[in-house]
Amino acid sequence: MANIGIKTADGGFYPIFGDDEVANKRVRLAPAREHQSSVQIDLFRGDSDEVAGAEYIGSLLLEHIEPTADGKREIELKLRLDTQHDLQATANDLGSGSYQSFSVNLDTLNESGGFDIPDFSLDDDQIDDVMIDGGLEDIDDASANLDLSMDDDFERELEAGLQDSNLEPDAELPEPPRFEVEENDGFHPEYDPYEDEEVPAGAASRRPLKAVRRLHPIAKAIILLIVLAALGLIGFGIFLLVRGENLPAPQSLLPVLIAWTAAIG
Repeated sequence: MANIGIKTADGGFYPIFGDDEVANKRVRLAPAREHQSSVQIDLFRGDSDEVAGAEYIGSLLLEHIEPTADGKREIELKLRLDTQHDLQATANDLGSGSYQSFSVNLDTLNESGGFDIPDFSLDDDQIDDVMIDGGLEDIDDASANLDLSMDDDFERELEAGLQDSNLEPDAELPEPPRFEVEENDGFHPEYDPYEDEEVPAGAASRRPLKAVRRLHPIAKAIILLIVLAALGLIGFGIFLLVRGENLPAPQSLLPVLIAWTAAIG
């Protein structure tokens, strides 16, 4: 049976659990050098104490490692292998809280023949391997998902934020402010100035009617005679002008005008 483990700074192989086990473990690591700012954690599968001849699985790279409150630079490595041979690895910088993880299926790894160790192209004074800073610890199944899943880490932070808040489930929210709108005769949504005014039944009969004066028949006759006389006088004057005769005096025209008007009437 081969073991899943990591490469140490001295080139050795540190086994964590067998490749056919269902396991969930974590181990505390530390940078190999005091002022080391980045670490590369290489995972292998092998059956000896040496990396030589072991099968490379994958790598985790952590940059800008920060010291914890007690001044130490510590990395926590968590490995989990399930019944489907899915391996999940997570490296967490305890100083800054940053982490990196990857997952791979060991059966698929067997079929592909493994991978090559990557070159992250960092200076030697910045990156190096790690050394073991503590023994192996089992992670109980109840906290396994919270410890190794990125999505569950987010849910854990969200839950912690809700617990720190002062919100109560049954707390009543304040009612929104209400604004009173004053009605104005100049503008009213229900007022249409173009609508016909409704008159109550019987109101028209109560309104006073203005009397219309009519002319007396005699007055009508007098007005008609005056109009006809004027027309006759004008026509007679035009007739005389056409014939080239002088117009007679108005006194002499009066009997003729009366006779002509009577004839027309």
